Formats: sequence, structure tokens, C-alpha cells
Amino acid sequence: MKTDVVSNFIFLVILSFVTGCTLNDEQGREVTGYREIELTVASEKVPGVVGIGNNSLMELYAVKTAGSQEWTSMSSIGGFEYEEGTEYRIRISETDYLDHNMGTPSWTERELLEIISESNKESEGLPDHFIPEWFIEGRFVPEYKYAIEATDKTGTDEYLEGRNPFPEDCKCLLYGPGLSKWMMLDASGNMTAKGTISKKGKEPSDIPEVYRILPPEGGQLYSYMEWTFLDKKGEKEIWPPFDVFIAEASADRKSSPMSGEFQPENFMTKDIAPRNWAPYIYINLTDDCKEKFPEAGVTAAVVSLELELPI
Repeated sequence: MKTDVVSNFIFLVILSFVTGCTLNDEQGREVTGYREIELTVASEKVPGVVGIGNNSLMELYAVKTAGSQEWTSMSSIGGFEYEEGTEYRIRISETDYLDHNMGTPSWTERELLEIISESNKESEGLPDHFIPEWFIEGRFVPEYKYAIEATDKTGTDEYLEGRNPFPEDCKCLLYGPGLSKWMMLDASGNMTAKGTISKKGKEPSDIPEVYRILPPEGGQLYSYMEWTFLDKKGEKEIWPPFDVFIAEASADRKSSPMSGEFQPENFMTKDIAPRNWAPYIYINLTDDCKEKFPEAGVTAAVVSLELELPI
């Protein structure tokens, strides 16, 4: 009996210690700061990088605090119904939180308090982007490849090497809802062009036979589309429409390569992890090469560019 009492006492002491530690670890979120500020919100969102588990490229608010001449980025403002083409002056609250039980223990939440004014105007002095150098360094240069079948390839390789539709060493970044926008950066990270993308689905049965000589390096196909790169206003074509495959990314652009055959019947409709797929732009240059090299016996000539997703 005495042994049972002692055992129960020890158990209660241990339970009390464990419970005390648990309560101490689960105190919940704590407000560590609060302020109200006035902002000017630009009439156009600007691409920039935010960290949400992984660093991602997305459209951000461009804002200026009262008295400042410099635009800075802001990812979200709760309760703010933004309309592009309108410049706003607003008042918001910023609340700082701390919670050691979360993966990111400290963060700030912003909420709209008041719309002071709004003007239908184009904001001036906006930066091209809020993309840091470390995010684009060594990335986003489209991987250009070509293939040709001919009895005589004299001159054809050199010709195809020069048929990349994108500027040499450019960085092509896709962003916006549904990857609906594009921008080109030069080697130094300066923007040289940007616009929107018009997309149209195509049937796998319509895939030109000649594309089989240059399958997407990742292998597995997910969809076949037509993409048209347009200007900023979505009115003028920058290049003629491209055939685009959504396919498994090549091994150097994902964590685990996946093999597969370039066959329409192998198309898949399952959800794809963003880091495991890529858009492949295709151009059929067979007729072009037949005309350029009539004695070469060209039966197929194809170029492709694999684009890297900005995540």
C-alpha cells in the first residue's frame, strides 16, 4: 500500500512537470507591436519575391509611405479590394505577432482601416520589379535545343543554332495568376520587355510528328497548348504563337528526374507539384530548313526552349 502511494505521488509530480512544460510551450500568439500608417498604393502591381515556405515570384503592391519618394513592396493588405489602374491613398494597421509554436515565429499582419482617396491615373516612377539579385543569379535562362534529320547537315546546325527567338542570355520569368504574364531581364537583371500570355489548349492528336525527334528532356507530358506572348496591353504579338508542352522538368531543374516516352497516350491529368514541371516552347522549322537547304534532304527540324518556373 505504501509503495502504491509513493508511486502515485511520483507519477503526479512527473505529470505536473510535463503539463507545466506543455503549457509554457503553448502560450499562443502574442502581440508585440501595433501601428497605423498612411500609404500611397500604385495603380499597377509590380513583380517581386516573397517567402511562403519557398521563395516565389508574384505580383506585389508598390507602396510609398507619407513623405517618401521611394516605392517599396508589400505582399498583402487584408480587406483591401484593389483595382488596377487606380492609385490609392489608404490608412492601414500593422500588427506584429510572436508565436514560438509556429514555423515562422514572428510575422506582421496588415489590415485596411480607411481609403482616404483614389484616382484613376498611372502611377509614376515605378520600379520594373522588386526581384533581388540572389533570386535570379544563375537561373531563368531558357534552355535552347534543336534537332534535325537530314541526309546532309552541312550548314544546318549553324543555322538552327541561330534560330532562338529569345535574346541571347536573356532571363525569361513567368508570373501572375495562372502564369499569365512574362518579363525579360538582361544578364544584369534589368528589364528589357514584359507583357501578357494568351493560352489556348490543343489536342494531343494534333502534335506534329516531327516533334518526336526532340522530346522534352523530363519525359512525361501533361498537356499541349498554344501560347502567344503579347505586349503589356495584351494587344500586339511579340512573337508568332508557340506550341507549348507542359511536361516533367529536366533533371537539373528539379530534385528527382522522371523518365518517360514522348507519346500522346502518356498524357496525364493528375495535379503536378510545381517544382516538377516546366513549359517547353516548340517551333517546327522543317519547311523553313527545306527551303533554306533544298539539297540537304531535310525531313524534320525542330527547336525547343525549356523555361524555368520562378519558385
